Amino acid sequence: MNNTFKYFDEILKIPRPSGHENKIADFLVDFAKQRNFEVYRDKSNNVLINKNNNSNKTIILQGHIDMVCDSVCGFIKDYVNTPINYKIEDDYYKGDKTTLGADNGIGVAIILSLLEENNSNLPNIQALFTTEEETTMNGAKNFDYSKLKSKTLLSIDGIREGTIESSSAGICNYEIYFPKPEILKEKIKTRYVVLSGLQGGHSGDDINKHRENAISLLFNFLPNDSQISKMIGGSKANIIPNHAEVLFLNNSNSLITEDDIKKLFPHEKNLHIEGHNLESETLFSKEDSKNIIKLVSNLPTGTISVDKENFPITSANIGTIDNYKLVYSIRSSDKEELKRIKQNIADLCKKLGFKYKLIAEAPFFPFIENSKLRKTLLSSYKKLYNKEPKIVKIHACMEGGIFAENIENLDITVISPDVFDIHTINERVSISSTNRVYCWILETLKEISS
Repeated sequence: MNNTFKYFDEILKIPRPSGHENKIADFLVDFAKQRNFEVYRDKSNNVLINKNNNSNKTIILQGHIDMVCDSVCGFIKDYVNTPINYKIEDDYYKGDKTTLGADNGIGVAIILSLLEENNSNLPNIQALFTTEEETTMNGAKNFDYSKLKSKTLLSIDGIREGTIESSSAGICNYEIYFPKPEILKEKIKTRYVVLSGLQGGHSGDDINKHRENAISLLFNFLPNDSQISKMIGGSKANIIPNHAEVLFLNNSNSLITEDDIKKLFPHEKNLHIEGHNLESETLFSKEDSKNIIKLVSNLPTGTISVDKENFPITSANIGTIDNYKLVYSIRSSDKEELKRIKQNIADLCKKLGFKYKLIAEAPFFPFIENSKLRKTLLSSYKKLYNKEPKIVKIHACMEGGIFAENIENLDITVISPDVFDIHTINERVSISSTNRVYCWILETLKEISS
């Protein structure tokens, strides 16, 4: 019986931003104990639920239990203590002024429903639920892999129905720290400029869709003689920022206009700039301001290199900026290019006098030529829907690289129902697609067990 949306409704009631997964871990442990399933929970709040179906085959089903939390500009939400507000319109679950958390709540809900299947023709299931996937991936990094008894892993953490994700990029996240601005004795008049309305999106899946980075865009058009007072932009390392704002002093009136920017970036149809005078009580030195502008202007954003099929190999994203630091993310499936970019960051920070720290890193997982799991997924989808799924590589970073490093000869693939605009306030998941994917996985499990 497919109870996916029963459990998705329950998951949406549970606060679970990255680093605060204790409540959803409690829920999963209770779920297992109520059904007499063997359950293991570690210090990172990873949860492993084992269901013995008396089969000689075992499969790992995996999803992550944290979510990216973002809101409509100006909408204040306590994500640590309050549930996600959502609505159902036509075929979609949607967030109400916030991200929905279908990434990866819908995958977790599917797995819970599969654990309830009373079918003797299924393999044994090890359901692995990991934490902090959207930030540090510390859940996957700290898990005890000796507890897994299979070399076949199906992750339900993709974004499109009918695609079988068979490789992913790796990721490095940096924090670059700024000298503190001076606290002034008296307030000064500054120019306050806000750039908003950009498309934003996932810094992996949407990075090659010509979506501009609001932080990079705004700072590239600041007058060279600007002296920064305050700055803020973006919301998460893995979100292409759609909003940035800065207070500054300058001796010219050369700031580009909204019409000028729209001519240069016509694909950003909702781009908006507004500016007015505003008093402020902080001010960076002229030298620090110059170096901050130079840093932002020299950090590449967007796609850096592509393969022969025009698919991203390496990309970068300025995720957030404020008066204290900048968060910068690099994705790559090329070790040498990644090494070169990391060195460039070190050289640039040293030249400008900024301290920096690598705060998160995860490897990519390579394509497996002879994947039995992939072949089974292909045949079961065609059997059910008379269509050939697409085998794809993705530029998003996933835990698959960590799993592959810890489980020798791991056969791993990633699938999902249709989830659109993840990591944004427009995130939505298709109900009909979710039901089809549930049947797809169930049929795949039957074929694996036979």
